[in-house]
Order: sequence, then C-alpha cells, then structure tokens
Amino acid sequence: MKNFVYFLILYFLFSMLYVYIIVSYFSYEGYYADISKEKIVLSILFLFLLSLILEKKEKISVSLINALIGFSIIPMLVLFSFQNLSLEYMLYVIFSVLLVMLICKFKFNFKLVPIKQIYILTPILVVSFFVILILFWENHKYFNLDISKVYEYRRIISDNTPKLVEYIYNILFKGLVPLLFLYYLFHLKDNFTKFVLSLFLLIFYTLIFGITSHKFFLFIIPFMLLLYFIGNFTRNWNLFFLKFLIILLFNLILLYIILGDSNINLLIISLFLRRVFFVPAMLNFSYFEFFKEHNFVYFTDSKLLPFRYILGYPYDLDISHLIGREMFGKPEMGANTGWLGSGYAQAGFLGMILYAVIISLVLKYLDYVSKYLRKEFIILSFIPYIVVLYLSSDLKTVFITHGLIFYLIFLGILAFNEKKRRIGFAHKKENMPHFNRSSSF
Repeated sequence: MKNFVYFLILYFLFSMLYVYIIVSYFSYEGYYADISKEKIVLSILFLFLLSLILEKKEKISVSLINALIGFSIIPMLVLFSFQNLSLEYMLYVIFSVLLVMLICKFKFNFKLVPIKQIYILTPILVVSFFVILILFWENHKYFNLDISKVYEYRRIISDNTPKLVEYIYNILFKGLVPLLFLYYLFHLKDNFTKFVLSLFLLIFYTLIFGITSHKFFLFIIPFMLLLYFIGNFTRNWNLFFLKFLIILLFNLILLYIILGDSNINLLIISLFLRRVFFVPAMLNFSYFEFFKEHNFVYFTDSKLLPFRYILGYPYDLDISHLIGREMFGKPEMGANTGWLGSGYAQAGFLGMILYAVIISLVLKYLDYVSKYLRKEFIILSFIPYIVVLYLSSDLKTVFITHGLIFYLIFLGILAFNEKKRRIGFAHKKENMPHFNRSSSF
C-alpha cells in the first residue's frame, strides 16, 4: 500500500507540473492538454496494479523497479491521460513492467566470475597509465581547465584522439574506475585510506577533464562521494528513488512559486523536468506511432549482430535520427529513448517482451551479488544505467557502448572475492584454538 501512495503522489505532482508549466511554456515543443478523465482513472488503476504485484521485500530489484516506475512509467501515464495518447501502447508498457516484476519474484542462481581482484586491478592500472600517456602525447597543447571553454577544445581533442583510445577511456574512466572507487568507499574500514584515495582521484580526474574537455570527469568523483554520504544515511532502499523524485518535484514547484517564469527558472525546469522525464515519455509514444505503421528494425541497426548482414537495415537513417525526421521534422535530431520505445522499434510488442526478460535477468543478477556486496553500493553504482537504460538508450547500446556488460562482469569479480574472503575468515575462525573456561591450570 505504501508504494501505491508514493505512486499517486508522484502522478499528482507530475500532472500538476505538466498542466501548469510544461503545457504553458513549452507548447512549441509539441506539448498540449487533451485531458481524458477515463484515462486518468485507468492510470490510477494501472499504478494500483503495479503496487499490488511489486514485491515488498528489501531487494535491489524492487528498488530499481520503483525507479523504472518513477522515472519512466508515471511520466508516460501523465502524457497518456493528459494528452489522450494510445491505450494500446500503454497496455504493452504496463504488461512489460508487470513481466519484469513477475520474473524478479523467481529465484535464480548465477555463477560468479572466479578471478582474483588483483588480476583485474593490475590491467586496469596499466591500461589507464598508457591511455593517459597517449591522451597527453596527442593533446597536451589543448589542455584546458577553464570550464567555459570546453566546447572550443572538445571536438578538436575528439578528432585528434584514436577512436579505440576514446572508447577505452570512456569504459575505464566513466565506468570501471568510478565503480571501483565507490566499492572501496563502502567496503574499506580505514577512513584515512578512503581520504587519500578520494584526494588522489579528485586530482587525477581533474587532469582527465583538462585533457578531454568532458565536464563529466570534473564532477563524477564528487558525485561518487555524494552518493557515499547519501548511502550512509539511507535506510529504506526500496523507496529511495521515489522519495528522491518527490523531493525533486516539490523543489521545482517551490522554485516556480518563488522565481515565477524567469529565464533561469524555465531553464532549470526545462533541464530537470521536461528533458529528463517528459521528452523520453513523449519519444516512447512517438516510436510506437511510427513503427506501428512501418517496418520493425529486427535488431538490424547494430553492426555487431548478424541480423544486419542477413536481413539488411530497412531505413536510410539510424533509428533516433529517423524518428527525429519523421515525427518531428528534424533529421538532425537524435531522438534517443529507453528500452520501452526502442524495444518496440526492434520487434513490436515481442521486442518489448524480450527486453523485459533481459532486464529482469539483470535485476536478478544484482539481487544475487547483493548477498556478498553491500546493497547501497550496488544501487548507487547502478544510477548511471538507470538514466541510459530507462530513458535514453537501446538495450544493446547500454550493454556495449555504455559498458553494462563490463559493469556486470566486474560486480561478479568483486562478489567472488568478497565471498572468498568470507569463506576464508569463517575457516580461520573455525580453526582458532578454543579454551575451556572451566579448566584449571
């Protein structure tokens, strides 16, 4: 019941913000009000059904399903009921989410990656050293710490950097190294070691920012530290993302009350409300409207899968730019969306079902490794994948380009080593000499 109350609060807040702010100030982006009372009632029933099926146990999968509902499903329900959009597609979406929930109720056993931590840490350190060396060798004359000039240098640096090196440093410095850092923050006992490691990485990532001109690198380590402090104060992880969203939306409403329709306030609302929540929700429906009338892609959009070479890709543009051109009249627009829209583009409702099954297995794997790793570490380290998986990328892209496959393998290695450490500790404890206190000497 608690979940349903949080869902209703979020639905109400998103609806208020949509009707009174998004429609009023961003109608030129295609937002309008065509309110359907029947669909409002249906939306509430859908949320009640989701809360009924969702497990009540404290689990990683429950927390991340709540994040899916809060970040993606509720904004879609707002558009569904306040723009009077497709019931057919909304039923597909609700069924897909219910399938994720139901699969996550089953118990799965996974194999951990049996590699010692040192065997993965050493290659990461060596490869990181050589990647940084190449970056400085190729781009030292473009080194820049002025955040206002990043766009002047970014394209030059990107064109000047070998593509393989660019791909490797994205996987390393956007994914694996921050993951390792967060792992040690949560699992190390010595605070001095944590402090030294944090200071080193703050300096190291400032240098990476300077040599790549990507602002991400300037903020990722402070962000990891923030997550660590949040993790130490959070208790109920099931509701973590729902509470976060409620606080965020209340603050946006307060900002609007205080600042009104000032340029800075509309910019904040555009970035944190329209862009993050309503643009992906609108794009999901746009993907459905286009591919309902045109050929599905059937996974031929990927050069790494054989379908492209067997069936042939049916369009002249990639999916995101195709939707930008056909649905918005902007061929230069990359209209990326998450797994609900891209799954439908791949194979219709069956594509959404397939993606739902794969996502369920990912969530169950996270539940499994949480037996050995701290729950708050796993949930917080998965936050970047919440954004790309739920809101902005196809599932295949998340696995390969955004490094989800490396993240899962790496979690398996960390969990294997933690399991081995616990077994070794238990074995050592069993073999310790026991003294009978009643014995006399």
